[in-house]
Amino acid sequence: MKRSKNKALSTVSTIISGVIVISSASYGGKIITYINGGFRYGYRLFPLIIFLTISFIFIQEMNIRMAKITGKSFADLIREWYGAKPAFFAMIMVLISSIFLTISSFGASLIGVELMGVNKYIAILIISISIWLMITKRYYESAQNIFFLLSIIFIMYIISAIDVNNSSKVMIKSVQNIDFWQSDYIYYSLSIIGASIPTYMMFHLQSYLVQEDLSFKEYGEQKIGIYIGILIMFLISLLIMIVGIESFQRGGEIAISNKNLGVIFIKAFGKYAKYIFGMGILSFTTITLALIPLAGTLAICDAFALENGFEKSCKEAPLFYIIFTFILVISGIFVLLNQSSLINLIILAQALASMIVPVILIYMIIITNNSEIMGKEVNKPIQNIVVWFTVISIVVFFIALMIYKIMAMF
Repeated sequence: MKRSKNKALSTVSTIISGVIVISSASYGGKIITYINGGFRYGYRLFPLIIFLTISFIFIQEMNIRMAKITGKSFADLIREWYGAKPAFFAMIMVLISSIFLTISSFGASLIGVELMGVNKYIAILIISISIWLMITKRYYESAQNIFFLLSIIFIMYIISAIDVNNSSKVMIKSVQNIDFWQSDYIYYSLSIIGASIPTYMMFHLQSYLVQEDLSFKEYGEQKIGIYIGILIMFLISLLIMIVGIESFQRGGEIAISNKNLGVIFIKAFGKYAKYIFGMGILSFTTITLALIPLAGTLAICDAFALENGFEKSCKEAPLFYIIFTFILVISGIFVLLNQSSLINLIILAQALASMIVPVILIYMIIITNNSEIMGKEVNKPIQNIVVWFTVISIVVFFIALMIYKIMAMF
């Protein structure tokens, strides 16, 4: 988004650009996970989402601070301060996470097009070509703004369709009946974590801020926009969860799947609902299907000082386009070959992606506590407490889930 010469308009445009950038964390896989979460668990996931929202605010503040103080990308800092081997390990984790989250987004995009009655094989071909052109022809920023506007229409429909008074009563009953240590709840919580703290956003936001070459004042304005964006994401998460609850109550279905999702939406929200939800999911998903492999590829290129292809041709930056294409193609093929439920695939991919989150957060914590890098802008105690608690919680969830799985074998 171009900045205006008028100071007031410039401030507003900088804030809005922050909102748009952070809105990229609300992708199709997350929407499907939250709908299904509301359908299965009501508001029992709500305390987790509140904590993850708070944690995400702290994580992105650390991102903004690193960009402001160092003027370098997160991946570049890892290589520069901790050497080639730690950087190589971190980028392998980024590559794996990017593939998992791209699989999740492809799965969500297919659910979106199926809701609109489009063949998935034709759709995935069109989507993949569109994404390739979006990146190689550098239409990404324009496309991001367009899909952001489409997403607003989708959200407004959700608000108008929901019985808020009834949902508030369901919320109170659901939160009173939380069983944190039930195996399925832990597994689903990990999927929510993978969706709510996507690894690519830890690299994308900082790279974006560095490339924008902002003044200290503009960093403050971007921070306001990013915080507003995170708050909007939280409200969207709540609304999407209510969609799942309303769908269950009105649809009367025992289990939700991509096969009966359209029928459930029609019963719950009217005859046009499946098309509106399909377009909404697709609009969220298409931009992140470009962003996730793009952010992962940019991080890898930054870490190893490779040519950044976002502003260069395929001939000028061949490795950039090879990595980007690899993530996109391998993820698309995996989704097409998948024979199980797309919803189950999305949940599994995000649960696996959440394994990478603690690894990347540890790198971030170490860097933001290093006074040689950050000077006086090192983390405050509360920031360390919240982010370390996030890391430890994810590890504990995984250990608990593994124990449940092992016990189930005997």
